[in-house]
Amino acid sequence: MPEWVHSLAAIPRDSVYCIGVPVVADRALLEACRHLVAPEEMSQACRYARLGDAVSHLMGRVLVRQVLRATFGLEVTEPFHVSPYGKPYCPQCAAFFSISHCHDMVWVALCREGAVGIDVENVSALSEFSEIVAHLHPSERAYLLDLDEGDRPGAYCRCWTRKESVLKAVGRGLSLPLDVFAVDVGPVKENWIVSLPVPLLPDEKGAGFLSALTGQWTSAQVKTGENHCCSVAVAAPHRKLRVLSLMETVWDHARA
Repeated sequence: MPEWVHSLAAIPRDSVYCIGVPVVADRALLEACRHLVAPEEMSQACRYARLGDAVSHLMGRVLVRQVLRATFGLEVTEPFHVSPYGKPYCPQCAAFFSISHCHDMVWVALCREGAVGIDVENVSALSEFSEIVAHLHPSERAYLLDLDEGDRPGAYCRCWTRKESVLKAVGRGLSLPLDVFAVDVGPVKENWIVSLPVPLLPDEKGAGFLSALTGQWTSAQVKTGENHCCSVAVAAPHRKLRVLSLMETVWDHARA
């Protein structure tokens, strides 16, 4: 595993810290993760049909563990806990995190002060998104249907990653209907949450309630390149976006 993995910085205060790395379907990289995750997580990864999915599953957890270690000085050796809706969390650490991956990259987001959600998608992978437009909030649906055909793929991807990042921060996933909250689907880069699902939402740790006031949240687009969209949402106001993009990493030459 390259040295930078072991020297990731702590979560900056008053910030949401986003880290992105490329993923390759490489069995040696899978094995390099073995000593940086819990045995149960390694076993779960080995059950994936696609090697790339297994690497993504582990790499997200490696990144989170290394940042938690830098932030709190803790070696998290046990598997992450999982909420009833499938969101991983670490009860030993006073921080929140979220993990997302598509076929060729992994992104993680961490925040000390509020529940966080991140989502990354490949624009071309959402070609069938038009099938669920009818289930979106009316304002989102109207915006998307008014676009020219050529402008829709990018807007679909913005819409989906923004909604998914909110759902992940809330911790309920797709158990919540897509039309009970709204995001701005336009090209705006931040503060794109228009409305939130319900007045009181417990966070995944049961430590408090998330605000349904949009002004008490931070939302932003994370730059990932032309072919992807990445969005992050945090249940805390005025967080600074700190991004560490390691997309130029060449694993074949970087492994130790």
